[in-house]
Amino acid sequence: MKKVIGITSESDQNFVMEWNTWVPKKVNIFMWKDEIGIIATLKALERRNINVGSLVCRICEDGDKSSEHLLTSCYFATVIWNLVSNWCEVRPIYPFSIRDLTDAHKYMNVDTGKRKVIQGIIYTTCWVIWKTRNNQIFNNKIEPISKTMESIKALGFLWINNRLSYKTLS
Repeated sequence: MKKVIGITSESDQNFVMEWNTWVPKKVNIFMWKDEIGIIATLKALERRNINVGSLVCRICEDGDKSSEHLLTSCYFATVIWNLVSNWCEVRPIYPFSIRDLTDAHKYMNVDTGKRKVIQGIIYTTCWVIWKTRNNQIFNNKIEPISKTMESIKALGFLWINNRLSYKTLS
């Protein structure tokens, strides 16, 4: 049985996000909040009339500080998605929106089990990119792409492997 979270959004009132039981609840909630646009980015704070200064992305210094930019079009994210695609041995992931990320696994030409693993890895990747961004903003620590990929692989393997009903993930 699939767990889903329904949302009310002006863009699509019929959207139901698939809950991935192989990643922690906090990651599913993060993805859901991101899909409905309530993640606390500087762009979101500005929409709430809070003066936040420059909205230029600190990671790529191009584009705005929205979560959509951070997870889809930031240079850092595009390199990460290319590396994740290669690691998972699937066609390249080229997201243009958060919805593209939440739905990407549905369009992979793989069996159902691997599709669910891909979904978990995509959610994990978004989480790690978000944490990397926060670490840079709040702790002034710049993490190289290779370290970010190590985190994605380690967390992805740990979370998914420990929640599988069968232990055949390699």
